[in-house]
Amino acid sequence: MDKPFARGVDGLLSMSFLACFEVVLTDEDLTLVAKPAQPKSAQ
Repeated sequence: MDKPFARGVDGLLSMSFLACFEVVLTDEDLTLVAKPAQPKSAQ
């Protein structure tokens, strides 16, 4: 991407946030659907 998503938001932060969603982009819509939460591993 050539431009930041918004003022003060860098691409890495934006991409990390978007990694939590299934992103569907069409000619008319942008849809975000939350991915199921991953269980925390036992420590």
